[in-house]
Amino acid sequence: MQDSVNEALQRLKAMPPKPIAAKIVGMRDQTADRRVSYKELWEALVTVPWTGDASRTAISKKLSEVIKFSARNKLPILTALVVRHGPPRDWSEEAIVSICEEAKMLDFSVGRVPRAFVEQQAKKSEKITLADIERAVE
Repeated sequence: MQDSVNEALQRLKAMPPKPIAAKIVGMRDQTADRRVSYKELWEALVTVPWTGDASRTAISKKLSEVIKFSARNKLPILTALVVRHGPPRDWSEEAIVSICEEAKMLDFSVGRVPRAFVEQQAKKSEKITLADIERAVE
C-alpha cells in the first residue's frame, strides 16, 4: 500500500494546475452546495484512499498552484470552492488565512475580512465554466 501512496503522491506532484482547476469546476456542479471537499478532490485525482494529513498536505500544495493559475488567467480564486469534508463543509481558519496570504502576494485586494474575501471568490468561482478553464493558459 505504501508504494501506491507514494506513486499517487508523485503523480499528483507532477500534475499541472489546469486539469486540477477543471476537476474542481466539474465536480462543483455535481454537489448540492457547489463545493468540493479536499477528500473528494483527492479521490478524483488519485487512485489510492485518503490518508489524512499526507493527502491534505499534498492537495494543499497543488491548490497553491491553482491559485497562481487563477491569477495568471484573471479568474477568481477557484480554490475557494474547496472545503473541509465536514460537517460543516466549510473552510478552516487555516485555509482562509492561506488563501488570503497567497491572494495578497498575487495582488488581489483581500480587504479587512478574510472570510468575506474567500466567500466572494467562491461566489465568483461558481460562475466559471469548463470552457473558461479550457481557454486559460497553463
